[in-house]
Amino acid sequence: MDVKELMDTLLMAWRTHDDEQRRALAEKVFAPSAVHRVAGENLKFTGRDEIVANMAQVNRDQIQGAGVAFDYGKTVENDNGIYQEWTITAPDGNVLRSGRDFYVRDDEGRITAFYMYGGV
Repeated sequence: MDVKELMDTLLMAWRTHDDEQRRALAEKVFAPSAVHRVAGENLKFTGRDEIVANMAQVNRDQIQGAGVAFDYGKTVENDNGIYQEWTITAPDGNVLRSGRDFYVRDDEGRITAFYMYGGV
C-alpha cells in the first residue's frame, strides 16, 4: 500500500460511524502490536484493539458528536516514516484545532508507531 492509499484508508477509519468498517480499515493500516502516543495528554494506546477503541471514542465525542469535519493536509514521506498535518473544522469553516502526526511503518507498510501532536 502506498502512502496516499495508507493515509486515505486511515482517514476513512477516523471518519466512519460504523465500528465494523473502522476495524476492517484499521486492520489494513495498523500492525497488530502498533503503539499510539498522544503528546501533551500522556496517553498511550498499545495494540490495534486499543487504537481502534480510541478512534471510535474520538469519533463519537469529538468529530460526529460535535458536528465537525476531520481532514488531512500536507503529507511527507521519509523512508519508513510519514509526517501528516490535520485539522478539525467547524461547519462554518473555522479551524477549531490542528495538529501533526508522525507514523513509523514496518516492511509491509503497516503503521507500527503513531505519534500525535495536537494543538501545534
